[in-house]
Amino acid sequence: MTWAATVIHKKFCFAGEIKVRYCAPVIEGEEILISAKVTGKLKKWLIVEGKVTDKNHKILAKSEGKYIPLDEEFDLKVKKNMNLSENCFKLL
Repeated sequence: MTWAATVIHKKFCFAGEIKVRYCAPVIEGEEILISAKVTGKLKKWLIVEGKVTDKNHKILAKSEGKYIPLDEEFDLKVKKNMNLSENCFKLL
């Protein structure tokens, strides 16, 4: 979920709160899909929802988080240390 907030805001974000609800077990070796999207904004916070599904689209886990972007100086330090390219923040 952190990457969803980071890509949309174009700054690295950190989580202030994450809630996870486990709905079904994940079987070892089973293919799963993990997805997340920004669903709203609350003052300076980005609200992100995520889910884990199996190949039949059964929800295995759901989550919600509140994220806040890093300040400009710290964001630049993180990007420099990660050696990210310009293409990192382009949406597909």
